Amino acid sequence: MHADASTRIWVILARDSDVAVVLRRGPSKQVLLIRWHRRTDTFYPGQWFKGSLYPLRCDLSPSGERFLYFAADFQQPYYSWTAVSRPPYLTALALWPKGDCWGGGGQFAREDRIVLNHRPAEMALADPFRLPSSVTVVPFGARSGWGEDSPLHDSTLERDAWVLADPGKATSHKRKAPIGYSFDPPRTWSKPNPCFGTLSLRFMLTGYFRRGGPKRVTEAALVTGGESTGLGEVDWADWDTHGDLLFARDGCVYRQRVEPNRLGDAVCILDARTHRFRSLEPRAEALTWDDPLDLSDRSSVEA
Repeated sequence: MHADASTRIWVILARDSDVAVVLRRGPSKQVLLIRWHRRTDTFYPGQWFKGSLYPLRCDLSPSGERFLYFAADFQQPYYSWTAVSRPPYLTALALWPKGDCWGGGGQFAREDRIVLNHRPAEMALADPFRLPSSVTVVPFGARSGWGEDSPLHDSTLERDAWVLADPGKATSHKRKAPIGYSFDPPRTWSKPNPCFGTLSLRFMLTGYFRRGGPKRVTEAALVTGGESTGLGEVDWADWDTHGDLLFARDGCVYRQRVEPNRLGDAVCILDARTHRFRSLEPRAEALTWDDPLDLSDRSSVEA
C-alpha cells in the first residue's frame, strides 16, 4: 500500500535528551515544526514555514534546545539560508545566507559547536545576527557547501549509529514512468536496537520522484535471527533511547513497544494530518540562546 503523499513527516531525535522535533509537510511548501517530549509523548505544535525546508540537512543540538535547519523561499534577500532556532519555533537566532540549494544545513557536533555545510564565502552571519561567544562554527569538511542531501545526511546517519548495509543500485526511468528512479536492491541503512542487540532496524530507499507521490520512497523492516519483518512504506523510522520502535506513516507518528521475545502493537501517538497553517509569534525566551522555554501556553497533544 502506498503511503499518503499529502502529509509527510520527518523526525529528528536529540542525542542527550528525550526531546525530538517533527517536521510535518503538507500541503506542498508548507512545513510545521512540532516539539516532541518522548518521555510523555507530548507534542507542542509551533511555527509554520511557507517555502522549502530540507529535513535531511537539519539537526538538533544534543539537548534538543536548538534546531539547525536549511530553508529556502527562493526570494530576496536570501533565496536560501541556514538558521538556528528554539524548537518549536523557527524564528532565527542565527542566520547564514546561502543563495542556492547546493549544500546548506549542518550538524551540531556539540551543544556549542556547529558544523556548517556552506562554502567559504557563505560562512558569514547575516546582519544583525550574532552568536554567543562560546559557540564556534566550522565548515563541513573539504567539500563543504556542495552536494545536496548527501554527503551531509550520510554523515549524520553514521554519527547516529546507522551503518550502510547496502549502497543499492539505482535505475533511471523514462519521463512518463510511474517513478523517476528505482533502487534494486534498495539503498539500505541498518541500526541495532539499543537494548536488544539481536534486533536491528533497516531503513531502505526504494525510489525517487514517484508520480503523484513523495520525492523519496522509503520502507523499513525489523531483522532478528536472520529473519526480516517488513513494516511497509514509512516516511521515517528509528529506535527510541529505551528500545521502542518509532516510525511515521500517512501523516501519523507511531510507537511500538519492544520487549524480550515480544513486539507490542503499534500505537498512534500523533495524528498530524489535521493541522492547518496559522501564524504564531515566538515567545520572548525563544529569541534567546539559553533562557528556558515556557511551553505552558502552547496547545499540546498528549498520548
